[in-house]
Amino acid sequence: MRQRTSRHRRFLAVCTTVALTFLGLGAITASQAVSVNPFDIDGDVPDADAFLFEDGFGNAQELGPLNSNTTKLGVIHSAAPPMLGTTNPNAQVDLRNVWLDTETSGTDTWLYFAWERDSNRGTGVIMYEFQQEPEPEDCDYALPTADLIASCNPWERRQPGDFIIVWDQAGQTINIILRTWSADPNGDLDGDGVFDFGEGLVLDEGTAVLAPSAYAAVSGDKFYGEAAINLTDTVFTNAPDSCLTIGNVIPGTVTGNSDTADYKDTVLADVADYLTITNCGAVTITKVTDPTGGTGTFDWTLERSGGGNVFYDDADATTDESQAGGTLTADGDSDTVIDLIAGTDYTLSEIISAGAYDLASITCDPDPDVTGDEIDVYPGGNDFTVTAGETVACTIVNELQQGTLVVEKEVVNDDGGLLEADDFSFQVDGGTATAFTPVVGDPLAGSNSITLDAGTYSVTEANLPVTGYDTSYTNSENAATDCTDLTVPAGGSVTCTITNDDQPATLVVEKVVVNDNGGTAVVTDFSYQVNGGSSTFFEIDASNSHSVDAGSYSVVEDAFAGYTTSYTNDLNAALDCGDLVIGNGETVTCTITNDDTKAQPDGTTVQTWVLHDSLTITGLRADAPDAADATATFSLFSDAMCAVQVGSDEVVDVSGTTAATATGVSVTVSGTYYWTVAYSGDQYNEAFVTDCGDEVTQVLAKDAFGGGRDDFAP
Repeated sequence: MRQRTSRHRRFLAVCTTVALTFLGLGAITASQAVSVNPFDIDGDVPDADAFLFEDGFGNAQELGPLNSNTTKLGVIHSAAPPMLGTTNPNAQVDLRNVWLDTETSGTDTWLYFAWERDSNRGTGVIMYEFQQEPEPEDCDYALPTADLIASCNPWERRQPGDFIIVWDQAGQTINIILRTWSADPNGDLDGDGVFDFGEGLVLDEGTAVLAPSAYAAVSGDKFYGEAAINLTDTVFTNAPDSCLTIGNVIPGTVTGNSDTADYKDTVLADVADYLTITNCGAVTITKVTDPTGGTGTFDWTLERSGGGNVFYDDADATTDESQAGGTLTADGDSDTVIDLIAGTDYTLSEIISAGAYDLASITCDPDPDVTGDEIDVYPGGNDFTVTAGETVACTIVNELQQGTLVVEKEVVNDDGGLLEADDFSFQVDGGTATAFTPVVGDPLAGSNSITLDAGTYSVTEANLPVTGYDTSYTNSENAATDCTDLTVPAGGSVTCTITNDDQPATLVVEKVVVNDNGGTAVVTDFSYQVNGGSSTFFEIDASNSHSVDAGSYSVVEDAFAGYTTSYTNDLNAALDCGDLVIGNGETVTCTITNDDTKAQPDGTTVQTWVLHDSLTITGLRADAPDAADATATFSLFSDAMCAVQVGSDEVVDVSGTTAATATGVSVTVSGTYYWTVAYSGDQYNEAFVTDCGDEVTQVLAKDAFGGGRDDFAP
């Protein structure tokens, strides 16, 4: 048999005493528009999908009420345990199986009940008692029989408003009778909600329920019987002010239809765990997250679009009857709201208090067994109907919000760089390169926002290395200098910032000195200018490196005598170092070679004259003993007074009567020169000096010396 279960059951308080109003002791017929019986009552038991509750039969010992004055039909609820025992009912009153089910037809709730007896010559009356309260805790039918006998009275919670549906058959006539319990004048004297012995309940005489409000039939072999009764017409009032919900159903057979009848066979089962009998409805709200396994705080509200109540007014309640609400926290959680007023204008909404989720859909299915009847509550905006006795299955689907990966670009052009933000691109997890979107008003800044599923992502600059720029990373998640394994949270964001700083250009000026012609200059003697700036001398290693902005540069060496100058560069084939264009991060070398040149001597001639003079002595007495010591001193003068001497005296020996200059006097200036000669004398001869002017020499010249001498000019 199938089983209906509720998870996360909430709002399970059963309504208090409900007074039922019937049409007196006559027959009950349809008081509203006729509702079509949804069951097939033809004696073919059971009807489709009815719940089966099995009972012992034959020689089986069955648990049931003991025969005593306290266990009669009218007072059994006040019997103190032990009031149960094991018996073996005879076949005529022994039930093998009972079936129960409910269905909705239009706005009416119908009850199906059926039975199978151990004998087709059955006697006694079949009764199904319906109580609002669930069976007592001591009546957990999974307990051992001895425990149940010691503590359990299944009828203990009988109260006013509970009712019995009687199958009373006499011959071929089947009477379906509705009997209802009400409080006697004494009532619940101690106010404990339990009608103890002496606090009696009154069972009315009953009312026959006729078609079209009830139908009954037996099988051809008389072992089976089935019936359907319209509870909306018979039990539930036309204008209810509270929920009547059945918590305990006790099928059985009794000896008759009087209050003093004895119980013969009783089917003790947790019927309410499988079957919902109520004039109110229920809604189950189930949480589904996408992806599965999500958690959060999901607050739901059930209300009516027309503003009506979802619950009947309860004078003792402090809650708002106009709505129901609850909180689900995880995928698969569910809440069930019972005791809802049947109506057609229900709506369900949700507020997400915590968790990065979006509301994707709310659907409500009035009958999960039927495919395709789901109602689109959100986003469709449709209401749904809560039907008495039925549970609407609503599902709220929440999708995990996506997160945002922000990739920002910062370009630093402090070394002459010209690139802007949109010249760069990036990749996420190695995917397609995406160009940066410039920030309005700042072409050096870019920002791209990417919506992604929550998860871990890595960002790298595309087309690395970027020529002329250094690349660095920072992120908003941690202190790492990269953007690897960044966590993009659902509903949140993480930022990766990529900075590109232009690299400086490098101008290298190198010196080569060639001294193969006797030159002595060294590299540090030479200097140069860049773009006409101040002179820079070469370092001793003959290589000067300049960190410069990207741009065009010209190098010219300062003049240096005795050396030729030549240029080469590694940028082009030009034999100079002019207009060298250097990009960011690039290096260009200018080499200046200086080669010493041979000396280029020149001559200027200066005419000189060597003047000589000689002396011949006359009147000399020969053979003086010291004649060999005699000398002649020659002196040359440039003036007629012989006051300005030219050169030095030249003293020579006198040989006999003659003497002559050997060296002479060198003169460089043309003009007239005058000689004097002084004879030293000896033992036999006196000394003498020739007169100034006795010897006169005139020199005439034409040369370049002295600014262009020309004594021959006219």
